[in-house]
Amino acid sequence: MKILNLINAEKPFLMQQLDALEEHGCDIDIVSVPGSYRATGEGVDNRSIMDYARFYPKVLNQPLSEYDVIHSHFGLTAPFALTQPHRPVVMSLWGNDLFGEYGFVSKTCARFADAVIVRSEEMAQELPVDAHIVERGVDLDLFSPMDQQEAQTMVGWNPDDYHVLFPYAPSREKKNYPLAKEIIDDVNKTVDQKVTLHTVYNEPHDEIPIYMNASDVLLMTSKSEGSPNTVKEALACNLSVVSTDVGDVQNLLKNISNSKIGETKQDLIEYCSASLKNDKLSGGHEKMKNLSWDNTVKDILNIYRSVRHESELY
Repeated sequence: MKILNLINAEKPFLMQQLDALEEHGCDIDIVSVPGSYRATGEGVDNRSIMDYARFYPKVLNQPLSEYDVIHSHFGLTAPFALTQPHRPVVMSLWGNDLFGEYGFVSKTCARFADAVIVRSEEMAQELPVDAHIVERGVDLDLFSPMDQQEAQTMVGWNPDDYHVLFPYAPSREKKNYPLAKEIIDDVNKTVDQKVTLHTVYNEPHDEIPIYMNASDVLLMTSKSEGSPNTVKEALACNLSVVSTDVGDVQNLLKNISNSKIGETKQDLIEYCSASLKNDKLSGGHEKMKNLSWDNTVKDILNIYRSVRHESELY
């Protein structure tokens, strides 16, 4: 199958997905929104209206009738996929494009897409149409356990401290960094060793496993999520996770050691403190084997075949 992918950023998980589809025999073409995207702003989309205006002719200049499916990734690319009358449209939503400022765009476009892919039941329930729940895969060759002291040496962290990872830009409002900082300030009053909160973002994707293996806990204080790959990648490194109850994190942490969901700030303080004192690995790598890219791609290919078949009936 030949697939045209409309994307707003070359994010690592997306490029891994497209590579995996190519390995399964798909012919993949990509058209990206002009401009640059980095996690230094609010994290929704930092491009201008003019960037999206320049995107439209780039889409129309493609030989659209040659493609079996047009796949829009992220809600703000969906209108450009739907303006062409030739091919079926699959729409993938990531989370902040549904729950954030531009959620109305995603919900409107979902009514007209041939299929919608989301990452969690919470997202599916937010839509006015049925959606396919397809979890993102994890690169288990890249995200795997390694010696913590070795990892701490590589990133230059003090081995005598506890290290808590906050893998987002502090400026991303929905990630709620102020709450994370308050939690660690209070956790420092409950443990004997110094606890350092590390914000890690805009690092090369292949270096993130080193930071995860150097850490003692991943702390996620998000206000909303879909199915955060950060949690899956942390578990694949056997890193413990303490998180707010967002997206499908409850399901991801089910039967995972030394990891907890907190309903309140006090819960998160207690769980983070307990996890650090426990000093036990999560054992999540084994569970993440069910979330390989191979399984993800098989689900996506079935959706492609379905919408292509339906378009051929008319």
